[in-house]
Amino acid sequence: MSRAPQLRDNPALLAGLQQSHYALTVTTRCQQHCQWCFEGDHGQHEDTPVAQARAQLIEAKALVPVVTFMGAETTLHPDFIELLELARSIGLQTATSTNLLRFADERFLSRCLEAGLSLIEFSFHYPHADAFAALTRTPRRNFARLLLAMDHVAAACRRINEQRPQGPHRAASANVIVSLLNVDAMPAVLQHLTTHLGPTLELIAFKRLMQRQLNGTDIDDGLAAPGNAIRRALTEVLDAWPAPATTAILRDFPLCIAPGYEHLHADLLYVCRKNGVVMENFGRLPTFRNMYDREQYPALPWAPPCRACSVASLCQIASRGLMHTACGGLDPIPSRIDPVQLLVAVGLDREEAETFCATLAAPPATALTVQPARRGEDVAAGPQETLDRVRFLAEAVLARAQVDGVPRTVQRVRWMAMNQERRAVEIDLAINSQPLSVWLMELYPGLDCLVRGQRWGLGYRAGTAPVPRSTSRILRAMLLACDLHL
Repeated sequence: MSRAPQLRDNPALLAGLQQSHYALTVTTRCQQHCQWCFEGDHGQHEDTPVAQARAQLIEAKALVPVVTFMGAETTLHPDFIELLELARSIGLQTATSTNLLRFADERFLSRCLEAGLSLIEFSFHYPHADAFAALTRTPRRNFARLLLAMDHVAAACRRINEQRPQGPHRAASANVIVSLLNVDAMPAVLQHLTTHLGPTLELIAFKRLMQRQLNGTDIDDGLAAPGNAIRRALTEVLDAWPAPATTAILRDFPLCIAPGYEHLHADLLYVCRKNGVVMENFGRLPTFRNMYDREQYPALPWAPPCRACSVASLCQIASRGLMHTACGGLDPIPSRIDPVQLLVAVGLDREEAETFCATLAAPPATALTVQPARRGEDVAAGPQETLDRVRFLAEAVLARAQVDGVPRTVQRVRWMAMNQERRAVEIDLAINSQPLSVWLMELYPGLDCLVRGQRWGLGYRAGTAPVPRSTSRILRAMLLACDLHL
């Protein structure tokens, strides 16, 4: 075993990742009920009509060479094979994002590949059948069906690639969301993937657990692994990479999630390249939008370690604006890597990297400060006393706040991060399983705090959206109770 290979070690894969593409959602059907599905409750089964898909594919062909069919579960669209053939006839290469279960049917898989399907991107987060059943909320026996589907994909892709070496290369890639259910069993996850797919598996993307569904509903925070545990797990598997023919990438994580592997953050490749576009219509929207719109990323205050980091501006991009707060319980580690060198290692050419780095914003001129209207009691006597004060404050506010008529209790108050000078502390606060974050600033007489709403990092300011109305009212009540003016 050796360290995970760089993207630059596989020029064909790098070129594929750099291709512009459209992600076209064609159905809300799915035979699984994954707890963290960003689609949320699938509700009614809706399929994009072929005529509408044709118009969308024609729109895509004018801008990009590749279309990725998305779901819920794409293969359950009643005309999925026809959609593949239609895209090929228009001149588009095709990929699909799938849970893979239908490919346990070898005949159906063969028909899809013959219709032009080139890349099969699938989700696999499971060290064993129990984890599969818990995450997908389906019977354990389906795990064996999934492994069988992986065997079929490996055999079918290998056969077509050998028979038609000049044709489109068939391959698979796996998305692994790191969570409490697999963070301590990552080698078992990789063992399943490498055993059943072998060299057909060109890419494994380790992804951060997102905190919100498309409809604005929060995803169960109980699935999130502590950031430092994620760091340990990823570093261990990348240091002893078991699949030399397979490339690893990191998605949506802060750059310090795996120090020494900053060059594997593929989001930098997608966002920082000079020419390229990735468009999506998640939720079957009638129009497409930019998947990586930096203007939509929240502008959070930089923690002191991040202000000392040479690639903090790139970390904002890789983590969609959240930086180290993207992973609760992650201690930020400043880097001294040259930003240009990092982008070159990721896969950009030097001129492109230099041009992009010249556009990066400088760190905020001053650290976050919040001035209270009056000073309160001294909370600097010790960490536990501070936590007790935060719990008391939250419980007092909730006791008198009338929000939706739903009783709310404080379920968790814990330390998340502290800078070296003990002038800023982040505290994770859960109210009825809804995660919030509290920044306590300058721990000397007085309670100076800013409530940040949603652990995924939305900076709470007047007029900032989207914040659920109930959460907004709780935040306002807590701010008033602290006598703070933002």
